[in-house]
Amino acid sequence: MVRVAPINLTFNPKTLWFDPGELEIEKDMPVVVRTARGTEFGIAASEVIEVPEEQVRALKSALRPVERIATEEDVERAREMEEKSRDALPIFKEMAREAHEDMHPVSVEFLLDGDKAVFYFEAEERI
Repeated sequence: MVRVAPINLTFNPKTLWFDPGELEIEKDMPVVVRTARGTEFGIAASEVIEVPEEQVRALKSALRPVERIATEEDVERAREMEEKSRDALPIFKEMAREAHEDMHPVSVEFLLDGDKAVFYFEAEERI
């Protein structure tokens, strides 16, 4: 059996599994995780669970680590990035309107480090 931490990230509708290492994680606990995109803030969907090794091997990629239980500074930083994301959306909408009328901005997400932003939009055709 393999220990996994089910974590919910803000802009991902799925609960993702991470390697908790030796951390004891409880449901609803804020955590900092490492993803392919960078450092992200998440909330534990449940306590650490044990799953069969076959399930972990069947995943598309190896389990990424839970870096740490979020500190108060991490929680505050996540709030700041959420606010920065909300503030960026009207600017994104204006830029999209000028660049391509078929681009419909949905949201902006700043990762926890603040050094990367992801811009989400809808369009009938590829833009």
